Amino acid sequence: MKEFEHYYTLSPEWHNELAKNIGATIKDGKLMHMPESVGKGYSLFLEVIPGMSVLLLDFVASAPIKLKRLRNDNNLRIIHFDFSDDVNSIQIQNSIYKIGYKANLGFAFTSNNIENTYQPVIGKRVFTVRLIIDEKLLMPLINNLQDNSIQDNKFDDKELFFYDYIDSNSKILMYSIKNKSIQEESFDLYLRGITLRLLANFGNRYSSNAETAIRRGVKKKDLEAFNVSKKYMLANLKGRFPGVDFLANKAEMSVSKYKLLSQKIEGTSPSVYFGRQKMNLAKKLLAGGCYLTVNDVVQELNFKRRDCFTRKYFSNFGRKPAEDFIVKKK
Repeated sequence: MKEFEHYYTLSPEWHNELAKNIGATIKDGKLMHMPESVGKGYSLFLEVIPGMSVLLLDFVASAPIKLKRLRNDNNLRIIHFDFSDDVNSIQIQNSIYKIGYKANLGFAFTSNNIENTYQPVIGKRVFTVRLIIDEKLLMPLINNLQDNSIQDNKFDDKELFFYDYIDSNSKILMYSIKNKSIQEESFDLYLRGITLRLLANFGNRYSSNAETAIRRGVKKKDLEAFNVSKKYMLANLKGRFPGVDFLANKAEMSVSKYKLLSQKIEGTSPSVYFGRQKMNLAKKLLAGGCYLTVNDVVQELNFKRRDCFTRKYFSNFGRKPAEDFIVKKK
């Protein structure tokens, strides 16, 4: 297995150094063509605006490789969109995550001071867009994320890292750039525009829940009522989904209004939201080292059958529960 180390900066010197290590050529100081020993395709690095650059990876690996990004204390944040044809893996410290929109987790947000290793699948198209951003541009959002006001079980203050599904608006943008040819004269301009729109989507999605909901036409009174039911769901993730009728009654509104608010506030149905948060909790319990067997976690979360739990877990994370399980020390 070939492993190539690199680091990130807002300027292209790191990209040029990586090209030398891989044995690739750089064109116009921005486009790296992969050598046949690694794969077929390219890596494109562009400076977008002061404080933000973008890296586009589009290649098919011909051999097992790892791209190891080294820790760097230059106060950069990385927003990662993975639109590859298969599920790849990314290692953050001692945890390995399956990432890719087909694994329901094609989005990641992390810090440049956390080392990680990206391993693509051989023979499948890798397509990722990474926004590399000066932390100063994101401080209001980072403060919201660290307050844990909207991330529920996803965000980890210690790792400064979270993963999620790619939202529908960003999927449209990713489809558009994936189906565009890099040979087009306007490609660089187009990619810069897509990058700014992806950042705008990120801001809209992860700004404070109240601000986002109000912008979507949700009255403050309705938001507060909905949050009563949301807090109930998050406090009872180990049980079964309580049902829309029950939650609507908890929020003191009709079922139809409750469903509509769920779409506006959370971007999905109540049952899907509950299921995602339950699986996020499952991942924490599995990796917490507090259980002797996976079955103990299955029972803790009130699943009648382990195979049902395994299917749901794999659907969310692209891996089996046993792969993330840390056994309790006796």
